[in-house]
Amino acid sequence: MYCKNCGKQIDNENASFCNGCGSELNRINSAEVMPVAGESTVILTKPIKRQFVLLGQELEIDEEMDLFNTCRQQYKIIADEGIRLFQMSYTQCIHEFDSFVGEFSNMYYFYLEPILKKTMDLLVREGIWSITLDELRSTHVNNYHWGTDGYDILIYNADVLLQKRADSKAEKLSFIPSFGGIGFSAILTATALNVVAYTASKQLMKYTVLKPYEKISLYNQLNVPVLISHVYSDYMNVYLTLSLIMKQNGRKIWYPTEVERARNVFANISNPYFPEEERINALISIIKMWPYDENVYNYMTSIYGEREDILQLRNYFCV
Repeated sequence: MYCKNCGKQIDNENASFCNGCGSELNRINSAEVMPVAGESTVILTKPIKRQFVLLGQELEIDEEMDLFNTCRQQYKIIADEGIRLFQMSYTQCIHEFDSFVGEFSNMYYFYLEPILKKTMDLLVREGIWSITLDELRSTHVNNYHWGTDGYDILIYNADVLLQKRADSKAEKLSFIPSFGGIGFSAILTATALNVVAYTASKQLMKYTVLKPYEKISLYNQLNVPVLISHVYSDYMNVYLTLSLIMKQNGRKIWYPTEVERARNVFANISNPYFPEEERINALISIIKMWPYDENVYNYMTSIYGEREDILQLRNYFCV
């Protein structure tokens, strides 16, 4: 079982509260039918310097970027498997509001956890012993939480309905319930920002009082394919968490720091005032800053045609 708030694994199946953050635990009813991820291992091969020729110019990929690219390729395979199993479980177990609220968070962490454990094993093999699995998990979910953001938004919208109902009663009774001393608006803010854990969620969010059509309306607000793509991004981006930790611990690995700049340069290339003679140099600089934007390769193909050098580079970066 996993905590829906912090992702910590709870060994005591009878526990009512997380021993990490104190949040009340919602037990997933679908655990028995959820398929388990495989036991593949992340293996980093020795990086090498690579030379490419792109549009007539030399492009060197140093060992640090080669190692980063290897990490990304390995985690793409792992994330592909994780999201396949997640999507299978989602289809089997989640069909409406109640099952989503009760099952999604634990399902999310159920398939994230094997990826984090493989990462922890890799860090230990690399001699990085100063971080624990709990710290790794906390670091990752604090930085990459698109999937759980979708859950939080639905919970927020459900709480808005409850608040409106409470406000309506308050107008009739001339007072607003205190909910044990915690203002309801504060609870909504905490839920929306996913910052504050509170242990009285079952008391505060009495979703059983929601009418069937309200639950249908809430669940229909979800764009499930987009939600699943966000979960996939969270799983895939463990490689970014790994790469940053390795770099912070003195390992020679490239890490993207100029992604936004690369996107800005690419956005300006199509400007009619952009100098033609600088276009190839600009494209090379974009690749060096962030080589994983498929739009860049599509643009090069549209301008320069189907070329072996473009395809070779694209295949190397698996874009």
